[in-house]
Amino acid sequence: MSTAREVPRTARARADDRLHATWIALAAGTMIALSLGVHLAVLRAAGGVGPATARAWAGPYLLGLCLAFLTGGGIVGWFSPGNTFKEAAASGGAAVTLLAAVSLVAGRGRGIEAILLAAFAGLVLALIGGWLGEWLKGKTR
Repeated sequence: MSTAREVPRTARARADDRLHATWIALAAGTMIALSLGVHLAVLRAAGGVGPATARAWAGPYLLGLCLAFLTGGGIVGWFSPGNTFKEAAASGGAAVTLLAAVSLVAGRGRGIEAILLAAFAGLVLALIGGWLGEWLKGKTR
């Protein structure tokens, strides 16, 4: 038998378990904007695209992309009242899908293996960012 006190808590928990499209879109937009910013910054610093510059700038480029996805997931984890892990996964998946589409349309696609690896890495990094944001929110609030 449930008490009157348990009913509001259960209703609140169900309401907070929803996915918030606003936070998903904001985090995906952040991931995309930061990823494109990293791409443009590396291109500008390297002075163009070529095999030698691609190898020389691979480390900073990948670090920047990792930080972009961690930041987007962290935004969801910190600010969203909903199910932050599902929202972080959805935003990471949306960002990777859009970035892969842009890469393929621009003729810079590296094949299905690279796209699947990027999708997996983006999803995992967004989830880690969501977990970190949720953890920090619990520590500070």
